[in-house]
Amino acid sequence: ETAPQQVIDLCTSYQITTIISTIGSIFTEDDYQVNSASGQIAKALRSSVEGDHVTNFVFIGNSNRIRNVCNSISNLQEYGRGKEESERLIQDAFQSVDNDDKDGNDSESGRVRHCIIRPTFIYGGDKFSFNPPRLPTKIGEIIEALLGLYPIQSLCEILPDIPGGALE
Repeated sequence: ETAPQQVIDLCTSYQITTIISTIGSIFTEDDYQVNSASGQIAKALRSSVEGDHVTNFVFIGNSNRIRNVCNSISNLQEYGRGKEESERLIQDAFQSVDNDDKDGNDSESGRVRHCIIRPTFIYGGDKFSFNPPRLPTKIGEIIEALLGLYPIQSLCEILPDIPGGALE
């Protein structure tokens, strides 16, 4: 609940100009609150004078396929809803600034950029884990190479969300 103000204080104290949010929780009772926190932080930053010097905001969201899967599985709905809320709030917070840039009303130094990355598959680290779901780097690289082959990606496009999302 205090994360937005804590981030504003950190940005002010350390003159932070870029935030890359990889925040996430899955299969917990706080999934919605944790996964929507990045959006709450973006909203607070854009409405705060102290947060004005943050000019770049990057967020790890979900692909549409993953979002559809989350919406269809009850244990994942709050996770998906939180990620969706963050994306919406981030887009809302930075939309007016982006529009000012397009109209030429904002100086280059005051320009704010945001980016929402929507991966379907994340892996890394040394260990396999169920919570959070994680594949070790070596296994993830092999799976990415195999599933990234053209025939498999073509198949992903015609399959329903759960099997298609898993292969995607």
